[in-house]
Amino acid sequence: MNKLLAVLVLCLPVFGQAKYSGSDLRSGAGVFFGSGSGCAAPTFCAYTGVDVIPWGTVPNLSATNGVQNNATVYDTSFLGHLNIDGITTFSNSAYLSPVTRVTDAVSAAGSTRPNFTAGIGGSAAFVLTGLSLTGGGWVRIDKSTAGMVCLFNATAYPGHCQPASAYSNTGSNNPGSGIFLTTNMCNAASGCFSGTSGQVQDFGQLTFSLTDANTFYTFGGNLYDITASTIAATGVTPYTLSRTAGSVGVYSMHPTIVDFQYGIPAGNNAPEWATSTSYAYGAYVSHTLTSAEMLNGGIWAQSLAVVPGDIIRAGVCMYRAIVGGTTLGSGTGPAFLASACKAQNSYTDGTVSWRGTNSDVSFIYQNVTSGTHTSKGSTFQWIATPATLTTIGSIASGSATLTVASGTPFAATQVGQATSVSGAGPSGGTLYATILAYNSATSVTLSFNALTTVSASATVALTGHPDFLSSTVGDSNGLAWVNVGPNYVPQNGAQMWSAVGGTSRDTLYPGASWPRYYSIGASTNSYGTASATTSSGSTGYNKYTADQGSGVWAIEYDAVSNIYHLLNTATGIWSDWSCSGGTGYNCSGGTWGATTIGSLVAITNPLGTGQPCPYYIHNAKMAKNGLSMVITMQSQYYPTACNSLQNFYLWKPVTANYSASATTGSLQITYAGMNHWDIGTNKLVAFNGSGFTLGSCVSPNCYTGGVFNSVYDLTGNVSASTDLTFGMSLNSYFGGTQRLANTGTAQSTPNGCYVTNGSDTSANQQNPDCNLSEVLDSHLSLAGDPGTDTYPACGTTYNYATLGPATNAFQNMETCYSTYPSDPASSLPETKGNAWQFTHTFATGTSKTFSTQFQISEYSQDANWLFWSSDWNCQTGSTTGIAPAVWTSGTYVGMLAVTAVPANASSICGLPWAANTTYVVGNMIDPIEGTGGAGAVDDVFQAIYVGGPTGATQPGPATPNSYFSTSVGPTTTAPGNTICDNASGASMNPVPPYSTSCTAGTVWQDIGPQNQRGDVFAVNLGLN
Repeated sequence: MNKLLAVLVLCLPVFGQAKYSGSDLRSGAGVFFGSGSGCAAPTFCAYTGVDVIPWGTVPNLSATNGVQNNATVYDTSFLGHLNIDGITTFSNSAYLSPVTRVTDAVSAAGSTRPNFTAGIGGSAAFVLTGLSLTGGGWVRIDKSTAGMVCLFNATAYPGHCQPASAYSNTGSNNPGSGIFLTTNMCNAASGCFSGTSGQVQDFGQLTFSLTDANTFYTFGGNLYDITASTIAATGVTPYTLSRTAGSVGVYSMHPTIVDFQYGIPAGNNAPEWATSTSYAYGAYVSHTLTSAEMLNGGIWAQSLAVVPGDIIRAGVCMYRAIVGGTTLGSGTGPAFLASACKAQNSYTDGTVSWRGTNSDVSFIYQNVTSGTHTSKGSTFQWIATPATLTTIGSIASGSATLTVASGTPFAATQVGQATSVSGAGPSGGTLYATILAYNSATSVTLSFNALTTVSASATVALTGHPDFLSSTVGDSNGLAWVNVGPNYVPQNGAQMWSAVGGTSRDTLYPGASWPRYYSIGASTNSYGTASATTSSGSTGYNKYTADQGSGVWAIEYDAVSNIYHLLNTATGIWSDWSCSGGTGYNCSGGTWGATTIGSLVAITNPLGTGQPCPYYIHNAKMAKNGLSMVITMQSQYYPTACNSLQNFYLWKPVTANYSASATTGSLQITYAGMNHWDIGTNKLVAFNGSGFTLGSCVSPNCYTGGVFNSVYDLTGNVSASTDLTFGMSLNSYFGGTQRLANTGTAQSTPNGCYVTNGSDTSANQQNPDCNLSEVLDSHLSLAGDPGTDTYPACGTTYNYATLGPATNAFQNMETCYSTYPSDPASSLPETKGNAWQFTHTFATGTSKTFSTQFQISEYSQDANWLFWSSDWNCQTGSTTGIAPAVWTSGTYVGMLAVTAVPANASSICGLPWAANTTYVVGNMIDPIEGTGGAGAVDDVFQAIYVGGPTGATQPGPATPNSYFSTSVGPTTTAPGNTICDNASGASMNPVPPYSTSCTAGTVWQDIGPQNQRGDVFAVNLGLN
């Protein structure tokens, strides 16, 4: 999620629980409409209105113990609701979309009651189905990051994956139980691991071919086939699947066709710096730390005084301190790994904590000096020896100028070195920075502004640490080398974060029918920096384990030219790695050489003030033609100076068209924010973009105008508003009713479009809300577009303020939005196209599995199906397989306090808490403290006494956490605790009788952590 808000307290009934009985849903045999229904993409037949639609009685898709009943159901709650014209109603039941359950507790052979989810890593923007599912096709489903594949047989088993028992294979290639391909279905001659029918194959992170229905490409490693060497971290390996009778599902693994290690400046791509050598702008080198550049010469010893960032070495593995203190006073110290280095391993050593780096004591540096220069004729010290420069430094809050009144502590050679200034950081703590510029012997400019004023009392020191983006200017002829992280070639997937950027829609790979273009975003930054201001949510060296949000590599491989294009988002320099004297993606028989294409102003000077804005990558995604890549920024390295910039960058990695310009060049920052998005061929579609404001925009009525989809033309200049259009809007007219001007205007019939004011939760907050940015979000996908950029974008639409049952139109729905035709942003937006709603998600929004909580989806390539993740209103069974019983004695954990209502609960599970609601004894809720993921989800509570409705706010003494919170105060709960929840004031552990201690309120008892499972469900969009 890009936006995390505190829980909005809204008045709503307890949908799906005993106190609500709405429109029912019918179920029946798997009857699907034929392909002649006329409802296929890009024009669907589903409901398009703007009414708030509660989900009513949740249909039964379960048998027992979380096993599906193979029924097909229809969400009938749309019937009778107003269409988008605000006049007619949706009444044709033939246009209801079939809904099925795809996974259950026994879907994976050899695995019991796992969570299954759609998408990869909480994102819907992947191509995770074969080219067509009509008549049967392949679908990837996630199980705790494992990528499993099943045959979605839309003909023989409508809406379901084919069960293993239905395969006609003979001999060793018979699949196991469940629905997923098992390791014994490997074509052993192809080199894959040939296992047993009791092992579900993990194909890893993959993307399906855009041209071949039976081919996909695994990026990086997986559990059985690709487990070691660089291809397990950086390779791309094709698989093909058989649909031939007698061998259906037999899969073959082909030789690796891409290895992004050759586009990362590490190992041979970053040779050790050498004396008297000519270095061009953008050149990469490595530097192995000398003993003088490490703590105690890099040797662990007893009773060492250690500060965060200090480095020691064990064998060929570097360790840095993430918590300072004193090492053990006796013994031989922690059992550090001396080889096969790991960044994830941490070690306690006295009061010190050490963490690995995946690397030896070697760092990559890039030359940022213009022109070509020759290095020194002798070695020099790259990392300054730790030293106190002064104890009387002065710096003002908000300033980066550090001065002293006397002495001469500063020298030009200190520029770029990691520095600390006591008292100048957050709340008077230490400020960590680098020296950005030498002004005089008594004045320097730091890379970060002080947050606290210090006058003539700051201790200023060189830390002696090789911090990320620190630099050295000690080389000859003006050469300046910038540190861009540890120097290592990843040997397994755990040593590098990477985001699958995708493949292109062609068959131009030399000598094969594979695609021409491949891309990833990646991180090898496993050391980091002491600066607390450079990370998002974490501080200092503890943050950096080569994980998401710490990297700066965006890479595209062009198989035709055999070039790896690399953008370094730390330095803003684009380099091309090409093969000389060899062939193939690995330059067999030859050597790689780098050419610096040039710098990109969108990073080196985007504000036009000379301020660079390096950043860490959150994600990267390539267009289907391979001609552009969108890079999402996780956090700015200089947040104070650069946070005004949008988070989204378009890179056009065509060397011949290189242009440094930030507005018309090879790297552009988008005109407006995009929230969640996906990329097509020449278009990019973002849900709820911020580029539209209507009216005079006088506070508090500044709003995004109800524009669902912002559409960018990737062939143009995405930094300009002229290339931003909208594809679907609800902001002008409904049945002739003009949109209303303010929240005080009474709701009209037919529906108008309302403006709210952010935190307004009063009766004035009407529906539909013009300002979608206040409530709605969607993880969109364009996977169903055939390359024309004209098909709808589809995914789950949810409310990121509550996650629970609907309080606004479109909330908790599987939806598709028109993206074509689109109108210029300069015109007054009108309703354009449709927003189709096919079914509720039936998710509680409380799962601790991210993709289930936020109902992540995947869109089929043939645009006929949408798969999503849900716990189906607590009906998917428990992770234990045991239905909870009423507590009689012993621990409260996992036990009901009273008999459950609704009856026959299969797990400890509930919807979020609701305000001003009268529950019944036995109802369960699962409160959330916000929408930030699993950490904000509390225990499950059960109503044990109801004397009146709940209060107007979630019970608790203070925000942001309530009495329900299990982890963060001011008050926390544990199983067995009770909470009084009423309008006159909440309390913990009220004393019976509750009629006296919780007058006219509800008493909740903590019954322990949730244990519901999540599964994948499917809805047929095109009715064929």
